[in-house]
Amino acid sequence: MYLKSNYLRRDCRIPKAQRGVTLIETLASLAVAGVLATMGVPSMNQFKASAAVNAQMAELESAIHRARLVATTRGELVSICALDAESLKLGEPDCVATGKDWSAGWLVFVDRGERGTVGEADQILAIREAPTGAGGLIATTRYLTYRASGELLSIAAHFRAVPQGQPLLDQELPGSKLMCVNKPGNTRVATVGKCAG
Repeated sequence: MYLKSNYLRRDCRIPKAQRGVTLIETLASLAVAGVLATMGVPSMNQFKASAAVNAQMAELESAIHRARLVATTRGELVSICALDAESLKLGEPDCVATGKDWSAGWLVFVDRGERGTVGEADQILAIREAPTGAGGLIATTRYLTYRASGELLSIAAHFRAVPQGQPLLDQELPGSKLMCVNKPGNTRVATVGKCAG
């Protein structure tokens, strides 16, 4: 009888290789995964917002450099201005008449007539609409004009890009970025909250 009970006990055991995961282990794993996922969502959103701001500033800086290059190459005044989205819908792209909001995009054009306005004699070189999901872009001026010397016709200016969902204010905000354009026409991304210095 003793041998028989040992024999039965041995046969009823489940080998370690065949054991499954318990319900408690599964729930604990799901709880940990859930916590990690919720921690990652804000980081991913911040990463996307930062990438959008950086891309917007890089494109604007490229457009400013193009305006300056064309001005020096052609020996003419070239402007870059805040795009009037309504004028683009009508098929006659123009600059905003007032304000300093560049969020809709910008125009680069040979400016032969009234400064900061696309006239009949002007030649549009580039139109850039803001991509979907882009944040706001505000400046200290509604347009910049470059001389043939590569210098600004106007005074120095700066641009601030803010992430989507942030108020369009020209001040340091979480995730915002500042680009300065000095009187000689050079650009730089500021590492502090102001362009001076």
